[in-house]
Amino acid sequence: MEQSEELQSEIAQKMSLDQVRYSQVWEDHTLLEQGLKIAPDDDILSICSAGDNALAMLLQGPRSVTAIDMNPAQTALLELKLAAIRSLNHADFVILLGIRDGSDRLQLFEKIKGQLSEEACAFWEANQEDIVHGLVHCGRLESYFHTFLTDHLSKIWSDEVLHGLFAERSLQDQKDYFYSQAATPEFEECFRWYFGREKMAEQGRDPAQFEHVEEGDVGGYFF
Repeated sequence: MEQSEELQSEIAQKMSLDQVRYSQVWEDHTLLEQGLKIAPDDDILSICSAGDNALAMLLQGPRSVTAIDMNPAQTALLELKLAAIRSLNHADFVILLGIRDGSDRLQLFEKIKGQLSEEACAFWEANQEDIVHGLVHCGRLESYFHTFLTDHLSKIWSDEVLHGLFAERSLQDQKDYFYSQAATPEFEECFRWYFGREKMAEQGRDPAQFEHVEEGDVGGYFF
């Protein structure tokens, strides 16, 4: 059904909605589960995004979970993930997601595309490169993060420093290691620039998403 203009969100009319913007959910599903205290007779309404939190809440056993999103690319992503969960074995599922290499991802898509809605199937037929790349890596934001790692962070941090961050076990040990070994002036300068308003609006999110952001030093805020 065609949506009338007055029912569309302001931002939906200003930014492109023809691509996956988030291929992973970056918020902690545990906080949602604890906050909502999901019960068997609950009907859950969830922002879809990449669908991960909607699926996590479904595992809590509510009566239903309805995932909505202003971007049809996001609901197409969840449809594909659901079809993969239903029909693929675990090994093929994680390959389609892009977590592991292995089988031809387009062949896996061909196996399950018959379960998709007409709109979702058409979206993925037109965006097969995203499938080849791996579903969890195809989002605009995830690509932005990955470029920071490959083009910038790899030149600032040695493998030893990067691995050291994950070797420390307690939060305090991680914090101490970060500030003593990783948070160099070169790293801070690069981080503030890359995750600043201009760069993030251009490559990570969208200029329309910053219209109501009052923080001037976005990169410094994130740092």
